[in-house]
Amino acid sequence: GAPSRMRFGEAALHHAILALAVLALVAAGLRMASAMSLRGLPRCLAATVFAATAAVLQALALGLAGLGGDTAALALAAAASWLAVRRWLPEPDVTVAEELIDWARGLRPVERALAGGVAGAWAAWAAWLFAYPALGHDMVLYHVPEAIAWVHGGSPGSIEPIVTGLPVGNYPLTHEVLLSWGLALSRGLAWVTLATALAPVLIAAGTWVGLRGLGVGRLHSGLAAG
Repeated sequence: GAPSRMRFGEAALHHAILALAVLALVAAGLRMASAMSLRGLPRCLAATVFAATAAVLQALALGLAGLGGDTAALALAAAASWLAVRRWLPEPDVTVAEELIDWARGLRPVERALAGGVAGAWAAWAAWLFAYPALGHDMVLYHVPEAIAWVHGGSPGSIEPIVTGLPVGNYPLTHEVLLSWGLALSRGLAWVTLATALAPVLIAAGTWVGLRGLGVGRLHSGLAAG
């Protein structure tokens, strides 16, 4: 009926806003990382860090005015970040897409097959998580409830009495603030699943880049990342 169509349309709009906000912050992060002369996987990792940091800081700053759970305020803040970075930093000489194409062309057939298999396996696992979320005990117990409380209260980072007798509100809360940022924009739980699916990728990529930067061989770095 009409109410169902309205709910679907509203949900689609909010998730589109989330996607645009993520793209804005990631694009700003990529330009910042490029300005630091980073290339390849280190540039992507740095851009992710910059984007997540911006999201958390914006949620906390808006939370001081009780707007940390406001969709419009968070979306405008993300757009403003992109516009500011675009205004003050130059365009990168080489885009991520161009780097990716050059990297793929330099791979041997077996390496391409391996890379494609890993990417496909991750995509299948991520799709499985959307259908059958596997968030874990602590995530369900207090990580997500804390983020949801901030969305409704508008003050990310504030101490919420989620679990009686256990001061989870005094734990480090950066991850939860990032969750609340995405939840406030999307008004749905898809962001939680996406963040969960991306975490192993970031950990593995960070391990590879860190060890390779220290001069560790490809085989040992790959095994450690795996």
